[in-house]
Amino acid sequence: MVELYNCECLLFFKLTTRPYYEINDEFKMSFFNLFFWFQSVNGELDISSIMDTWLTQMGYPVVYVNNISNSELSLSQERFLLNPAATDDAAKSPFGYRWDIPFTYKTSETGDVKQTTWLSQDGSEVSLSANVGESFWIVGNIGYDGYYLVNYYEDNWKNLADVLISNHYAIDGSTRMTLLNSAFMLARTSIIDYRIPFRMAEYLSEKEDQLGPWKIFLHHMKYIAEMLARTPHYSKLRAYILGKISPVIQSLGWSEEGDYQTNEIRLTLLSAALQLGDDSTYQYAYNQFEKWKNEPNGMPGNFLAIFYQAGVMRGTVENWELVFEYAQHSLVAGNRHSAYASLATTNEPWLLQRFLDMALSGNVLKSYDFSRAITAFEYSQLSRTMAFNFMRQHWDAIEATHGGNPWAMDKILRTFATGVNTEKEKNQLTDLFSNAAPSYKNSVERALDLIDTNIYWANANAEKIGQLLDLSNTEGTYSYNL
Repeated sequence: MVELYNCECLLFFKLTTRPYYEINDEFKMSFFNLFFWFQSVNGELDISSIMDTWLTQMGYPVVYVNNISNSELSLSQERFLLNPAATDDAAKSPFGYRWDIPFTYKTSETGDVKQTTWLSQDGSEVSLSANVGESFWIVGNIGYDGYYLVNYYEDNWKNLADVLISNHYAIDGSTRMTLLNSAFMLARTSIIDYRIPFRMAEYLSEKEDQLGPWKIFLHHMKYIAEMLARTPHYSKLRAYILGKISPVIQSLGWSEEGDYQTNEIRLTLLSAALQLGDDSTYQYAYNQFEKWKNEPNGMPGNFLAIFYQAGVMRGTVENWELVFEYAQHSLVAGNRHSAYASLATTNEPWLLQRFLDMALSGNVLKSYDFSRAITAFEYSQLSRTMAFNFMRQHWDAIEATHGGNPWAMDKILRTFATGVNTEKEKNQLTDLFSNAAPSYKNSVERALDLIDTNIYWANANAEKIGQLLDLSNTEGTYSYNL
């Protein structure tokens, strides 16, 4: 059987669509016709029916793996809601928020052999036979091929965490990504306790040599940091993250040696360390920025964004203006955008205000519009606060300039909602958006939904995270066993 949600899908797509495009001109092409073509070359799957469940309803599912007995597991599905307090009206979906899911999995018994079973849109449970012993484990969504999360019974989470610590190569890098992402996403919505993803991440410092799992970990740490930025727990989270990434940074250093994965891990972790205020990372990067001032074309290209940020964040006004002038005249788009973005990392509020004013004016920043510039203000609590207050003060001008561009407004509103997690702030924005134009009304609703999610998280998890962080030492070692 051809599995459309697996890696083989790419080859299958090329081989089966080539004749389709050869015999159909652009006026005849459609999703329906394409699915009909898939069906003609792969009669075992009802492609159109399967894809209907993914194209005609919002969101995505979480697959639950439950232990029924020593010889049986069961699979079931449920719609995943980022905000657990939101209502889930199944009547709004033609399939009651149930999907046809090709669930791929491996177990401790099968090793590298990937298996597939289907969960149906009718919502029925699926049974799997397995020898569920004390050390048995199962992991789903192999290779991160499917658009679904996976939740396991607690003993399986424990065993998966033990496998990552003892032999993480037993689970491939892409699947480690989906494993970490599922754990943190499910904890974010209180489906599981946060002690599970913290335990799952314990192996990272000494074991992980793939970029994907690091990206997932830092993505979720960024969200937690934004939520805790105005609480006493932030310093503990900062120490925890630095404890995780510092050993790897010390091992990799600042060279550009190694393969793509190694270089990307190095760059990703150094960027995170600088944003977290790590002194040794900052000092090295700032020294390199001073060299760049005298030799702008002689510096390692991979690290330029970090050097710009170090020169600006604790540097002088002269440094800020130097980077601004460089951005204005640089002919390299990537360097220009990195330089502009670094201007929002300064600790000087009046320079942040200056940058916001220039971005909104629309005629100062070269090929760098307000919607792009504003995303740089997610960098720190100071810049987020400045952006939030700026929006409230200049909303009429922002709306007049960008209100007719839904794509730009979506970026702008999402940035302003980042880190907002109090009812007072939500009420301020609700009043501000009360007369939103139809062109961006959906963006307003998404921004307010994000804030509702943030408020829920802050109320449900902030103190729990603080307690968990008390269990880790300064090296970032998590001491709670499942």
